[in-house]
Amino acid sequence: MEQEKTYNEVHVLKSLANGDSFAFTKVMDRHQDKVYSLALKILKSTALAEEIVQEVFLKIWLNRENMAAINNLGGYLHILTRNLVLNQLNKIAYERKVMQELSFKSPDNTAEENENMYSKILADAINQLPPKQQKVFRMAKLEGMSQKEIAENMGISLQTVKSHMAKALKTVRNEILVSKRAGMLLPILLNVISEV
Repeated sequence: MEQEKTYNEVHVLKSLANGDSFAFTKVMDRHQDKVYSLALKILKSTALAEEIVQEVFLKIWLNRENMAAINNLGGYLHILTRNLVLNQLNKIAYERKVMQELSFKSPDNTAEENENMYSKILADAINQLPPKQQKVFRMAKLEGMSQKEIAENMGISLQTVKSHMAKALKTVRNEILVSKRAGMLLPILLNVISEV
C-alpha cells in the first residue's frame, strides 16, 4: 500500500523520458508480472513469456524519450505485450509450417548421422555467443540448471540471467536459421532450443 502512495505514474514517466534508470526500474518492477502473466497465458511457455518481458521492457527503454506522452501505461504495456506475443505466435506458426513441409527423416542420413549433424550445428551456434551468454545458455540447456541456480552460481542477478538467456536464444535461433547445414533438421533444432 505504501508503494502505491509513492508511485506517481506521470512523474515516473517524465523521469524515464529524461533517461532516469531508477524510474525505469520502478516501471519494470510495477508492471513486469502483469506483462509476464499475459504472455504466459497466451504462449503457455515460461521461456517465451520471459523473452516477451525482456522485449517489452527493452522497447520501453529504447523508446523512453516518448514515454512522458503515455496517458495509460498499463494499457500501453498491454497492447505492446499483445503485439509482441502475436509476433511470437506468427513465428511459431511459421516454424510449424516449415516442420510440416519438411520430412523429419532424411533418406540419405542415419539417425546417428542426423544426431551428429544436429550436435555440430547447435555447438557452432552456441560458439557464436558472447562468453557470458554462452555460459548461461550452456548451464540452462546442457546442464539443466534453473535461472535462479545460474544466477547464484555466476553471482549475477536473476534479471541479468534472464536477459542473457533471451539474447542467447535469439542469437542461437538466428544462427540455426542461417545455417546451410540445418536442412531437414531445422524444425527439430528450433523446437529444442525453444524449450527452456
